[in-house]
Amino acid sequence: MSKNTKKTKYDYGYSEGMKETYFQFNSTSRKGSFQLLKKKNDYYWYFLLSGSGGNRLKYICKTFEGKVNNQTSFQHCLDVLSQKQLEDFQPKLQSSMRIGKLIDEYLSYLLKENNDTDGRMFETIQSLKNSINRFDDFTKIEDVRFGDIENGRKLKEIIKKYLEFCKNRGLTRHTTKTYVKGVKQFLDWLSDEDSGRGLISSHPITTQFINKVYPPTRKDTKGSINNLSYKRKDYDTMFNTCLHKVRDFWTEFIENGSQHIKKSRFHTDGVGSDLVYFISLFQLHSGFRFGEILTSYRSKNIGKRELIKRTHLLIGIKEKVGGY
Repeated sequence: MSKNTKKTKYDYGYSEGMKETYFQFNSTSRKGSFQLLKKKNDYYWYFLLSGSGGNRLKYICKTFEGKVNNQTSFQHCLDVLSQKQLEDFQPKLQSSMRIGKLIDEYLSYLLKENNDTDGRMFETIQSLKNSINRFDDFTKIEDVRFGDIENGRKLKEIIKKYLEFCKNRGLTRHTTKTYVKGVKQFLDWLSDEDSGRGLISSHPITTQFINKVYPPTRKDTKGSINNLSYKRKDYDTMFNTCLHKVRDFWTEFIENGSQHIKKSRFHTDGVGSDLVYFISLFQLHSGFRFGEILTSYRSKNIGKRELIKRTHLLIGIKEKVGGY
């Protein structure tokens, strides 16, 4: 056969019968068709996944003439395809690959979750992005590779070194711990086979490990003890003050509208400076964080009526207002 003659997949052992047998015995494999593509002077096997959308053409392997280990090129292609199907066509990672590539992928994952209404809060996502960006800076300086992450002992040493890195930057204990917790979530994603990448079987960076290698100082412990000095009667006083303030204010707002509400130099409309009582009430009652309150009930599906209804239930106003 002339070198200039265009070859087909049949020249490398392809047969429809062998293809059907493969899918019969590999029922969980994704369906598709086999393609033969030429690059320069060589031919390569590709698999075109059935369906629509982009990125359906998957590389399998290079062809060869005749038989190798008593297999034709197509038989070898089927063996390789079987393994690649199990790996969902994800390329194998080299131990020498810089971890920054996976960090970039994780940041893309967080960006997608940021646009998902069912995902985590915006503030949580932003905090995670900030934490992992700081870790990315560290991995570039230390030239951390994927093989370092796979090795549990090396990974522990990396985290200890990262703690020193944060300490030398003059970061507070709270900020440092937030950064390390962000790294832990990145590692959780790397080991998650369902919603993550599933590239490592597990990792040793647990909350217990973090507390062990980064224990609180005497100053931190003293601060924690001081925080326990709040008494139940003080909590009740704060809660009842906020409850009555919000109830009185809300009743006045419903009866007279915003035009009779005293304005302040900080708030020119709506609840005015009494907003602090409204937010504090939800924080004391249900443990909401400030950012969660500000972004709650903003969707069109829930709307203002649901917010009014929930507020009334909390402060004990039972009469219907606004037709809900």
